[in-house]
Amino acid sequence: MPDALGWPPRRADALLIRSVIEHPSLRQQLGADIEIVGVAPVPEAQRTMTPGKMFIVWLMASASATTPLIGFLLFHYGLAYMIAAIVVAFLIGAIPAGLFSEMGRQVPLTALVVARKTFGWDGSLLFSSLFTVVNLGWFGLNTEIGASILAAITHSSTYLWDVIVGGTEIILVLYGMKWLERFYRYTSGVLVVCYLALTIYLVTHYTLHYPKQTVPMNWGTALTTEAYSACCIEV
Repeated sequence: MPDALGWPPRRADALLIRSVIEHPSLRQQLGADIEIVGVAPVPEAQRTMTPGKMFIVWLMASASATTPLIGFLLFHYGLAYMIAAIVVAFLIGAIPAGLFSEMGRQVPLTALVVARKTFGWDGSLLFSSLFTVVNLGWFGLNTEIGASILAAITHSSTYLWDVIVGGTEIILVLYGMKWLERFYRYTSGVLVVCYLALTIYLVTHYTLHYPKQTVPMNWGTALTTEAYSACCIEV
């Protein structure tokens, strides 16, 4: 017999509970997918990212608004120096990224939390504050460039696309890596097509030539410019 609270449930109620568990509504599914792990270690059950999925995620993250901007800022150093600066900055940036990755094997946390082992709470807080400001600018830059491109293609309001693009980015972040990976998986093809179309346009409308160096090479400026982009992406 059920107690005063109605437990155990009647057969009809039990079937209803089972149906809800086995066939959750769209609202329940969306609610369950919201990222709530925060800075805690990612549970084993959620560590389902394969190397192929991670490759697509980082590929899409690297193809950001600063990709053509980096080329523009380093163009006057000449192609050879530009490639050299990109490679050197990549190798320098790979060192802390590799160290964090190795730390992650022991403590599976985000980079800024793992940094407490090396820099302490105060040092990690300083980095966190710095990257908060940097990422706000990064978010705004990518949103505005994406909105400007879509507004130019559709001949519509840039403000409208700012809201759409920015809102989409916020939703994807709220739902975490699983949704980001799905989004990147299906939009990576669009990115490839867009870059291919841009390449074809450049080849057919402009005379391509080997960029020559027009100013003395400044390794500090070149490496800082490239490292800034890599730093924003990694964090």
